[in-house]
Amino acid sequence: MDNVPKEDTERYIQSFRKLLDFIKFYIPENLKFTLNRVGDQYASYDAFKEELFGNIEKVKEELNGLPKLTPEQIRLVDLNVKLKPGYDNDSEWREKVFLVHEGYSIVSKRRPYYRTPDKIFIITKPLPNSVAVGTTKRSIAKFWVGAGVLEKDNENYHMLVLSPNQLDQNKFQKESVDIKGLNGKNFHLIKIKI
Repeated sequence: MDNVPKEDTERYIQSFRKLLDFIKFYIPENLKFTLNRVGDQYASYDAFKEELFGNIEKVKEELNGLPKLTPEQIRLVDLNVKLKPGYDNDSEWREKVFLVHEGYSIVSKRRPYYRTPDKIFIITKPLPNSVAVGTTKRSIAKFWVGAGVLEKDNENYHMLVLSPNQLDQNKFQKESVDIKGLNGKNFHLIKIKI
């Protein structure tokens, strides 16, 4: 749905799990962070894909074709999709992406896992029975398609997560950082928006 290759998301998952292992020593014992994908709730990835593709067809049939997007939905797609070269030559690419999103939103094992009394549901946009947060105080781009940067404001720095398009539209300087116990290529340099 977001055009990020599966190999990249797998590397991201490995890196994120290492980060969770790192921070567990700095959080209260009664707080636990986990990373579980919707697809992980199925017996196999193929079973997840089969239901997803069936849902996409069901939504398309209910809509008699592709969805008609509001300006807000268009902005959400633009913020959350990594465009491949030539992808935007298709005038309906956003509608096709949103159709996949709608099919995904009704897969059977999604809500039973996330919407349970023992979990706090956090999302970037207000929904009933959830806590709405941005990825940072100043950005809403989803971290899995964006990149973390700092923005200097006088003597302070603010964390941002920028989409691929936002990254292309800005200039950065890179600074080295060393955080003891946090290893990996993404943890030694930070981009600072200039």
